[in-house]
This record gives sequence, C-alpha cells and structure tokens, in this order.
Amino acid sequence: MIGQKELLKTIERQLKNNDFPQFTAFVGNGLLDKLELVGIIAKELKAEHVITVSPKVDDVREIITNAYTQRNPIVYGIMEIDNVSAQAKNSLLKLAEEPPKNVYIIISVKDPNNLLKTLKSRAAVYNMQHYTQAELEGYIKSQYPRKVKPNELEMVYNICETPDEIDLLLSNYEVADFWDYVELVADNIAEVSGANSFKIADKLRIKDTDYQKYDLSLFFKAFQVVCAQRYKADRDSRYFDAVAATGKALNDMTKATLNKQMLVDNWILDVRKALR
Repeated sequence: MIGQKELLKTIERQLKNNDFPQFTAFVGNGLLDKLELVGIIAKELKAEHVITVSPKVDDVREIITNAYTQRNPIVYGIMEIDNVSAQAKNSLLKLAEEPPKNVYIIISVKDPNNLLKTLKSRAAVYNMQHYTQAELEGYIKSQYPRKVKPNELEMVYNICETPDEIDLLLSNYEVADFWDYVELVADNIAEVSGANSFKIADKLRIKDTDYQKYDLSLFFKAFQVVCAQRYKADRDSRYFDAVAATGKALNDMTKATLNKQMLVDNWILDVRKALR
C-alpha cells in the first residue's frame, strides 16, 4: 500500500469488528490503492472469490444474476464508474438496495459528483487520501529507479498526483519528450491557423485504443503547469485564462457524458481565445 494509511486503519477496524458494510464506495484518485484495498478486504472476509469487472451495464447485470446464487462470501469490485451509463448505475442501485447475504459490492469513482445520490445514500463512502510528495518519491524510487533523470523529477511531481499517473507517464512516454510537446503547444496554439491548431489532437489519446498517443488528462495537467509557470514569471493574464480554460476541460473529463473529441475541440477554441 503506497498511501491511505488512515483509511486502511478504519477499514481494518471494521473488519476486525465484523461490521464491514456490504455496499461501499471509494471516492477520489488512486486506482492502484483502491484495487489493493479490495484485495485486503476480500482476504479478511475470507471471500472465496474476488471479481473485478468493468462498469458496463451487461457486466453489472451479470453480477446481479450471479450474486443471488452465492453461498460463500464473495467480493465484487466495480472500479471507476464515473462515465458509465445511467442504466448501469440504476442496475447497481437495485443491487445496493438489497445486497444478497455473503455478497460485498465495492464501487469507486474519481469525482464525488458522479456518485448518484441514491447510491451514495446506501453506500459506506470512503474518501481516498491525497498522496504526499514523500509517498510519490518513494514509489518512483522503488518502481522506476533509473527511469527518471534528476532534472525531470520536478516535471513528474508537477503533473502526477497519484501512483497510477506516475505509471501512466513513465511506462508510456519519455518525460522530456512529453514536456517538450506540451511547451510546443503552449508556444504555438494561438499563433497557427485554426485548421492547424486542431492537429494538436493527432498526438492525444482520443480513442482508448490510441495507446502510443499522449494521455489526455496528463496532457491537460502538464499544459496547466506550463501556463501557470509562465503566468508566475511575467504576470501575463492570458496564461491565467489558459489555466482556467484547461481546468474546465479537466473537470469535464469526469462527467458521465464524455465525448473526448468534442472536449478537445472546445478546449483548443477556448485556449486559442485565451492566449490571443
């Protein structure tokens, strides 16, 4: 476990007292720790199986079908349901209303606004703790001892808030190349023609299958950092406005109805307007 020490104490206390709830929700960032917590909970409950599924409506319905046939403890982990359909959430609600005996449902969301009020009212909600820089430093040293150059560490800390984001950045990209691209965009997005500005999206992961392209969330975070640094250096209000426009795009990424292509197109228009 990389972080979440206080949260882990709470959960361990409930498990020891045999009053761990059957329906729980982890809220916030940190998928790696969420998954590890699911494993710890399952082990302490002596669950015969731990089943982690996607939050698609068919998978949720399959859980409902199987849940009522279980005789021994079983844990279902349904991770990061922020962008799932209303149908899937309503199916989860049916399961949350009357969880079958010996069945434990654990869901997670990044944004608390994406947890339906009806689900929230029935779940024991655990808020994930923020990671300290010391925890992130320790993770980098243990997992990527030779990957990050000393002059790149600050870039990583400026972009990444969780071990998951560190994995995403360091496993897929060269830090310096990624940072250079972000700065290149910041330098030119308002100067090139409108048609050329939309070519920025060619290097961004719009589709989940675009594995070699830059992750959209990491790109937005890095762009925010670059613009914030430039604003701090010369107090040019254009960069302040660009930070705000990018913050809006990051917030929109957590919405249940997410169209990434439209999101990127709107972001390009907003940032071009801000930087002119």
